[in-house]
Amino acid sequence: MNSLHPSPDLPDAVERVAASVVGLAARRHGGSGVLWREGVVVASASVLWRLSQVSQVSQAPRVALVLPDGEQVEGELRGLDGGTDLAAITVTGGALPLPERV
Repeated sequence: MNSLHPSPDLPDAVERVAASVVGLAARRHGGSGVLWREGVVVASASVLWRLSQVSQVSQAPRVALVLPDGEQVEGELRGLDGGTDLAAITVTGGALPLPERV
């Protein structure tokens, strides 16, 4: 599967998914995530790890998300898995289309 020649379908796939990608505005580091299903963004846990460590246990840490059109919305960090380096963030508001799954 590793090839020095990218698939000719790659640019089309990137274009389809781009509208579902969000930026993460973490304190010192930025990152990105993708809308996984309605209201749930999946991102790299390593970008958000420190945020979860400094938050209050009784409240989900807030995460600033930047949508493709530049709108900033607030999400809540719901879970981190260091083994897979994945984080789940719930978000309400903003217009994000689900990426097409093929």
